Amino acid sequence: MVTGGNDTTTGMLGGSVQLLHQRPDQRRLLAGQPDLIGDAVDELLRLTSPVQGLARTTTHDVELHGRTIPAGRKVLLLYGSANRDERQYGADAGELDVTRRPRNILTFSHGAHHCLGAAAARMQARIALTELLARCPDFEVDESGIVWAGGGYVRRPLSVPFRVVG
Repeated sequence: MVTGGNDTTTGMLGGSVQLLHQRPDQRRLLAGQPDLIGDAVDELLRLTSPVQGLARTTTHDVELHGRTIPAGRKVLLLYGSANRDERQYGADAGELDVTRRPRNILTFSHGAHHCLGAAAARMQARIALTELLARCPDFEVDESGIVWAGGGYVRRPLSVPFRVVG
């Protein structure tokens, strides 16, 4: 429990800081209306998707968008891609909108494989973002200096050069 989810939570927070740097209008909205942060966490989780995908094996035939995936077939579930699906989230699915209330995000998987730490991760993110924006509502990120962790399982920055403005 102490270290479980550490990579994904830090990945989400690092990615969120980068997104909020890229969209200062959205950052100002959250800083000015901190009551939006709770719902905005799912929007940030949707777009950062620290766990990009996981492999599974179908246990029965699955019909999906007019195609059949036979039982026993190995599939790669791409959560990062599914979380930007325009059929689910609209034409602007790739854009940050902290007022969006995304439902059914796949950041934490789904069903029997749903992440046991999802509620803790959301709580940690809400607290961290609330405190960050209360103390540092204006900041800049040197995106060219972001160092990303290796591997294809978890997408997370190892460091995010950050500077408080003002």
